[in-house]
Amino acid sequence: MRTRSRRYAIGLSLLAILLLLLAWAFHDPALRPEVRQRLDQAHAFDDSPGNAFFTLAGMGHPDPSATGRDWVVKLQQHLAQGGKAPWPSLPDTPKALDAKPATECEAFSQRCFTTPPTEPIAPAQQQLDTQYRLFLQQPVYGEYIDALLSDVATPLPAYRVVTQAQRLFHAGLVLPSVAPQPRLDALLQERAGLTRMLRGANSLIGKMVALNMAQRHDLFVHDALQSGRLPAGAASAALVLPWDPEAVSVMPALMNELQGQLRLVNGLIDAQANPFATLEEPESTWSRWPKPLQGVALRVAFKRNASLNRLHRQFMQALADTPAQRPDEGSDAWVLNPVGKILTDIATPNYTTYRDRGVMLGRLHNALAQCRDTRAATVPIDWLSPPAERQRIKPRLADDGSLRC
Repeated sequence: MRTRSRRYAIGLSLLAILLLLLAWAFHDPALRPEVRQRLDQAHAFDDSPGNAFFTLAGMGHPDPSATGRDWVVKLQQHLAQGGKAPWPSLPDTPKALDAKPATECEAFSQRCFTTPPTEPIAPAQQQLDTQYRLFLQQPVYGEYIDALLSDVATPLPAYRVVTQAQRLFHAGLVLPSVAPQPRLDALLQERAGLTRMLRGANSLIGKMVALNMAQRHDLFVHDALQSGRLPAGAASAALVLPWDPEAVSVMPALMNELQGQLRLVNGLIDAQANPFATLEEPESTWSRWPKPLQGVALRVAFKRNASLNRLHRQFMQALADTPAQRPDEGSDAWVLNPVGKILTDIATPNYTTYRDRGVMLGRLHNALAQCRDTRAATVPIDWLSPPAERQRIKPRLADDGSLRC
């Protein structure tokens, strides 16, 4: 009798352990409130004809605003249908814009006033300059953020074309035929337009483009002032004021990027899908398993809520300024979630480098002001970004990384 009771006890213990293991294997914790709030956050979009985002999206086409607006409408329809069809793409830009123009000014690598253009702007390039001026004049800039955050396959607006247009715009202002006052008026208009772009660029890539364009503007203004091509005194003072800190801040775009990553992971995997497809293993043995077995294995290997909680926590930890601001991992660390941990690690690069780019715009602006005030040959800059991200401005730097005035 005692032996039988011992066997029953051992059997019940093993059964309890098995049930506990099964509960642990299938347990997915509740979604944290802050994660749910971030997932459900809606974004307002200004679809008025005066939104410069339409012009940017369609820049390079005969009617850029109409082209960009038509593209956004198709994106909205695509999302309203659940994203089942392929993403609508922008029409190809005219071939005349594909080749590097003979006349342009890249302020990151050259002092445009010491090497003025020698060839007139071609008609296609002149059209692009006109469109860029229209872009700067429009009263509103607001990205269609829901599309830009929804999928890694989303086609991007014409960011490459708008930066080319800025270089052409600057090349036109270098021409000796442009008087100082019209040159000043054009640069004041550019600063106002770029400030609107900085405020309305709510995607991470859009904010990076806007920050780069603001840096190019600052360098060009500095060269114009140093070469005496702008009115002296108070007339040009507005061009050297610090940028609006709220407009320059990258944090809103980073929070939207977090939402995009959460949405991506949330809709990435279902019980009929191969979770390893995102790891570039589409031909794994997983796809040959019976569908019911795939579903069971997926429930064990991937916990949706735990993955979303972990992605949110890792993102906030990476951006925390102090250890006290870093969210605690809590009980999520004990969740069996091997695939989710791999995916969330892939989706969490070093976002601090992006945040630092907003700071670097201010540091470059201050260094240029110090150049003008002290008339020094070089001014040191405390760079935050890694060397690879400073290649575009390298020709303007001394060997020790300081800025050549």
